[in-house]
Amino acid sequence: MPNEKYLFITIKNHLPLARAEIENLFRIEDEEDNLFLIDNVEMDVTEIFDRLAYTNFVNKIIFSASTLEELKNEIKNINKTEFDIQGSFMIRSKIDLDIKEFANLIWNQSNKPEVNLKNPDNIIEIVKFKEKYLLTHRIWGNNKEFFNRKPHMRPSLHPTSLDPRLARACVNIIAKNQSQTKQRTQTILDPFCGSGGFLIEAGLMGINSIGFDLDGKMLERTKTNLSFYKIKEDKYKLFKKDATDIDSYNSYNLRLNVEFDAIISDLPYGRASKLHNKEVLDLYQSFFKTIKEIKQVKNKKLRVLLILPDFVDEKIISKHFSIYLKYNYYIHRSLSRVVYVLD
Repeated sequence: MPNEKYLFITIKNHLPLARAEIENLFRIEDEEDNLFLIDNVEMDVTEIFDRLAYTNFVNKIIFSASTLEELKNEIKNINKTEFDIQGSFMIRSKIDLDIKEFANLIWNQSNKPEVNLKNPDNIIEIVKFKEKYLLTHRIWGNNKEFFNRKPHMRPSLHPTSLDPRLARACVNIIAKNQSQTKQRTQTILDPFCGSGGFLIEAGLMGINSIGFDLDGKMLERTKTNLSFYKIKEDKYKLFKKDATDIDSYNSYNLRLNVEFDAIISDLPYGRASKLHNKEVLDLYQSFFKTIKEIKQVKNKKLRVLLILPDFVDEKIISKHFSIYLKYNYYIHRSLSRVVYVLD
């Protein structure tokens, strides 16, 4: 569908994350606040829309106009065969306009659909975007099913587990879309996989995953959770490995990039550092050094997304990487996490 245009309407908080996941999956043509114009989509759009975490709605753009009067004239001249509303409809807008007048115009130019203001089959929305007025047809809404995977709802709970919406967005930000991989199934590696938050979201999106952890009990939790969400065993691999040891990546031929396309991890703090027998900042330093070495021997660019507690000095990170994206994610009064996309 190369000639169709879409308007993505995201949540307003966590906007940088919303933008980053859209940008990685699609090509953003234009944007304003929490609205993103996407053009020339060349993939199965519905499948990709279902991956989104921080986008609330996707509207297909029917046409645009410079003024509301021009918009009315465009509606009057619309080809009825191209504007065939199946089922009931309603019209909505946050713009100050006469909704009833526009509803009558659209009703007259379509197949006389039933008006339903509570549960319509179709939502026609007029949106103001960059001084233009867009007539749009909502084609997708986020069912937010990731809320059903909150940590306390999983069979094997761990108190430091990431919110699944954030985990899903991070996978979207770091993973390549199918057009980039030429239909090859891609694989992400989480070197501190914990109870499997990233691996769960990746598996539900059809992305293969590898998880390392030094805690065997934690790997059992991951396996339990993956099984609970019906992620097949051939879609993931779990290893009791030290994320700071380069030999962990050399094993299974991981170093040659035949096993994974990206590294993504929410780095541990507290008890997990004891497993490595290191202070937490020393653990981070060792891990950064290892990942930098892996990136240097890769025959193509390795994508890296890490989540760190906000007390980490950014100089420690920039010593090893260039920071492409940084976003502070508030957890509670005493802790914020910072999402980093690194080059």
